[in-house]
Amino acid sequence: MARYMIPLKMPPREDALSNDDRRYLQAHFDANNFELNIDGQIMEWNRIDEIEVAKAARTASPAGWLVKNLIYRGADRYHVGVYSGHYEAVLPNLSLEAARYVVQLIAYHLRDRVRYTGPEGITPLDES
Repeated sequence: MARYMIPLKMPPREDALSNDDRRYLQAHFDANNFELNIDGQIMEWNRIDEIEVAKAARTASPAGWLVKNLIYRGADRYHVGVYSGHYEAVLPNLSLEAARYVVQLIAYHLRDRVRYTGPEGITPLDES
């Protein structure tokens, strides 16, 4: 059974975002009425096929442990992928709050149903 994002009537609020999240998103992500821009890769809303949220993998190596525990203070991180035909754009290593904000802002701008893959609770979904 496929899951699709439900378009939102209001954009998400930035209240739950940390200052680091805000700075990162300002530098790498823009969503407006015309297009989605992730690190300079522009996608038109009507061409987006799927949104995927995946938990960032951490290896058991010392480097993986250092990244997760020192840089991200032990918190899980998430990647948000946006797919359009053969093209993809990814926002890596987001906090859960930043991933939720990004996906909900995309849902706010979508004009068509778009398939969603990822954890529950990120954005309202319709299963069909």
